[in-house]
Amino acid sequence: KGLQGFNNPNARVVSELTLEKLQKMVDQGKFKSKDDFVEIVLPKVKILSNGSFKTKANVRAAAFSAKAEEKIKKAGGSVTTN
Repeated sequence: KGLQGFNNPNARVVSELTLEKLQKMVDQGKFKSKDDFVEIVLPKVKILSNGSFKTKANVRAAAFSAKAEEKIKKAGGSVTTN
């Protein structure tokens, strides 16, 4: 049956967030704006490409899908991984 009750101490716990939900959060004003860019910092989140993103934003997250990264850059933003 394998190791029961074993917890990997090196596992990265990452939740997922779609661009659609991220755009809704931006529209609700949950992030600060700085020099025409919205500063988004999500240290334990992977950004997925479902939906559209139309905000100039500097997005820092644990990971991005390739399409999500492309859509953020197309909107005039930038991406950085933690």
